Amino acid sequence: MAILPEITLDEALARRAAVVGDPALAERVATIIRRIRSGGEDAFRAVAREISDPEPRWIERAGLERLASETPDEVHALLDRTVARVRAVAEAQAPRPIETVEQAGTRTSVRLVPVRAAACYAPAGRHSLPSSAIMGLVPARVAGVKMAYMVTPALSPLMAAAAVSAGADGALVAGGAQAVAACAFGVDPAPRADVVVGPGNAYVAEAKRQLVGTIGIEGVAGPSEVCVVADADCNADLVAADLLAQAEHDTDAEALLVLPERADDGPVQAALDRFLADLPTAAVARVSLSRRGGLLRYRDDADLVRILDALATEHLALHLPIDRARAIAARVANAGAIFVGERSGEVLGDYGAGPNHTLPTGAAARFSQGLAPRVFLRERAELEAPNADPALLADVARLAELEGLAAHRLAAILRTNDA
Repeated sequence: MAILPEITLDEALARRAAVVGDPALAERVATIIRRIRSGGEDAFRAVAREISDPEPRWIERAGLERLASETPDEVHALLDRTVARVRAVAEAQAPRPIETVEQAGTRTSVRLVPVRAAACYAPAGRHSLPSSAIMGLVPARVAGVKMAYMVTPALSPLMAAAAVSAGADGALVAGGAQAVAACAFGVDPAPRADVVVGPGNAYVAEAKRQLVGTIGIEGVAGPSEVCVVADADCNADLVAADLLAQAEHDTDAEALLVLPERADDGPVQAALDRFLADLPTAAVARVSLSRRGGLLRYRDDADLVRILDALATEHLALHLPIDRARAIAARVANAGAIFVGERSGEVLGDYGAGPNHTLPTGAAARFSQGLAPRVFLRERAELEAPNADPALLADVARLAELEGLAAHRLAAILRTNDA
């Protein structure tokens, strides 16, 4: 039996929809948020105890540095190199801080203002993810956020070292929906955050979703996704490895292979089988592949682009000859990040080649982007009109009159008379 079953695009989208929107989980998260909003620190700590989480605590920068000192020097160097590469891309993504438009006797300056404080969630459940700490903290620092801190359910020397390298001001040791709520409301020991970013479990994602409006977020993360596009001449081992690199994340992770209609999928299926025999994470990966893995077929490049835009997948890996891969990448509108050519493994994005690995899932790439400095910035318009054109003032007065707002019209007319 094939490890990757052949499925249709509609089947792939239906399976994806089935893993989100659990009403019972949403109600549990809503209850946690209500308790912490009304009960403060006592409620925060009580929720943590009820779900067997560690007692929430705040670690200052100096405490992080002490814990980080237990990490070997070569790991510190590795983290510093990773931070530098992620920062280089984040700096390229950062918009210019101010733009100015002059028209009709007015001057409008559009200024970018960073938020005051940002909380960057870094998972530490089955796997501690120092890379996620880097991916959240670095763009916050590039944006100029004054107070940026890590939130993590478990603080190891490695996680502390990542936070230090990425410039964290401190760390909140707490996890789940209760940690997100505490950051949103500023419940001791969590400093109040204006933005909360980063991946987490279903409780973290749902808390972020429910708290939008109280806090800013970069998006609501669902299970990890990869779509690998290949052809009959692909390197089956590399294709299989890229599929497994997502499937091992979680039993709900999505790993899809897209091949031409008549291409033989046997070599990739055989490579998957061979790798799974020895993979330490095979138990998780097998469930993931059986539940949400799949093989899709396409007729021609137009059909391929249609499929890829409908999937709007988190990670799109194009295992195609480089010129064709570049051409397909240029035509695809919807993808969190694209890895062009078989040598450009998605794992490079995960572990600090430069692009941020916090990306939209669940087809959110149709309207959102990966984590970047802009998430921590607000655009503010500043208008100066000491010599406004009388024609502009007349237009303003007339629009106010059309809307029936007499005081608005008066405010414009008085300026016309003073001009």
